[in-house]
Amino acid sequence: MSGSNGAKSAQEDPLAVGGAGVAAGYVAVASRPGPATGRAPWWLSLTLGLLALAFGFVLLSWPLLDVVAFQMLVGVWLLGDGFTRVAGALLVREGRGAGETIFSALVGVLLIVTAALCLRGLVTTLVLVVVFLSLKWLLTGFGDLMAAMTSVAGHPRGRGWLITSGLVAVAVGVGFLLLPELSLAGVEPVTAFSSIGVGLVQVVVAFGLRAAQARTPAAEVASGG
Repeated sequence: MSGSNGAKSAQEDPLAVGGAGVAAGYVAVASRPGPATGRAPWWLSLTLGLLALAFGFVLLSWPLLDVVAFQMLVGVWLLGDGFTRVAGALLVREGRGAGETIFSALVGVLLIVTAALCLRGLVTTLVLVVVFLSLKWLLTGFGDLMAAMTSVAGHPRGRGWLITSGLVAVAVGVGFLLLPELSLAGVEPVTAFSSIGVGLVQVVVAFGLRAAQARTPAAEVASGG
């Protein structure tokens, strides 16, 4: 008798049955593990690495530079690096923290301004060029470390790649500040080899990030996500 009364009440109140179904659906969606957030753009690291490699090889192939030509090459490199970072900040927002995006954009703008100073010939001493190069590497390293702590949370492999890239860049930046000889003959090869070294690391990191991010969706599917 009570069963027939329950069935009758359910038939008389279809809204209650529908509301219960919707609520159950919301609970199922909320409890389902969502996609991993924080995908550091691997193509950004690849582009920056290729720019650094190109800059380093151009310096090696042009050994007898004066200060003006050297700062012009530095300006062209910083300009490409800066625009790449600004583009990355504007185009890649999903999964990235606001602090990381703003920092990337500010670093890009700072590099563009620095590049403009070099290209206009307003950097008249080699000391300033070395300071700009050191600042560039330090900001690059801090940006990668920030990305490792925020944008790839939940991606251990991706975090490891970015930490490696960040530490290498910071080490190079500190090394530039500690250069014992500030002559062009000493600064130019150090700049070339450090750019090639960091560029290679960034390219390797880019493919490492790509592989780590490609494995993540497969892992989510396998786990029922």
